[in-house]
Amino acid sequence: FVLTGITLVCLCSFIAWQIMKPRYLLSGVTRSCFNAEYIAPDTLLAVGNRELYEFKGQNYSETTILYSSESRLYSLGTHRDSPVKVIIGDLEGRIHFPESDLAPMKAIGGVVFACGIKSSRNSSECTIIAAGHDGVQDMGWGGNVRLIRYNQKC
Repeated sequence: FVLTGITLVCLCSFIAWQIMKPRYLLSGVTRSCFNAEYIAPDTLLAVGNRELYEFKGQNYSETTILYSSESRLYSLGTHRDSPVKVIIGDLEGRIHFPESDLAPMKAIGGVVFACGIKSSRNSSECTIIAAGHDGVQDMGWGGNVRLIRYNQKC
């Protein structure tokens, strides 16, 4: 009876692993990847440590570093119909604009946990949304959201 139970547990564990195991392990991302988004059928962007990576091709095997920063990058937002296509939030409360000449700007007091872009097609304007920690840690985790209007400049 014990041998049957052990065999059943091993078999169930093996089946669960086959179902849940990662299909692709992306090469090139060192240590940790905090956020990733598909931007085309065979292309995805990923934020890991201090870099923005682009993965292309079959099994996402072609890796390119698109952007590097001195601060740790954490969140990623994309919008293909916006004048600002990609934004990245960091651990110091700034939003980075890797595909533009805009310098990183302070958005919130602490970590930018999530960021996004709202825009209409063929518009020269967009709204950048940054959400995260307010920077006050001694009283618990407070949060805030900041909206930034963009019309050729922030």
